[in-house]
Amino acid sequence: MSDDRDENWPVAHQSGQELHVSDALHLRFLAVIDDGRCSVHALNDLVAVGSLRWQITDPDRDDSGTITWVEVAPKYRRQGVATALLEAARGYAKHYGHPMPRHSDSRTRLGEAWATGVGARPAKKVIEDWSSL
Repeated sequence: MSDDRDENWPVAHQSGQELHVSDALHLRFLAVIDDGRCSVHALNDLVAVGSLRWQITDPDRDDSGTITWVEVAPKYRRQGVATALLEAARGYAKHYGHPMPRHSDSRTRLGEAWATGVGARPAKKVIEDWSSL
């Protein structure tokens, strides 16, 4: 039996980034990359409390850099977690040479409130949920 545990089951020993969100919340961030997407996960006491995913495909493609998912656990909402995820995502994108995350033109109502709150232009289409795309 070969010892290929590290190749098949990688472990992130340290997240590499920490952002101070509030006195009550100290988050670590971890990035996961596949062929065309990157996701950043906010961890509180090593439990995921939020995630942000964006396209990292060829920079010449129209969807390159588009944020396709943002989710924060209800208990952690309205505490700056989504904004910290965006900041961490931008840091990872810059560090690894990936397209910068940018807001989608289609957003849920919660996504629209957050995106415009952090300076994005209003969405072209506000949707009920992602299944309506």
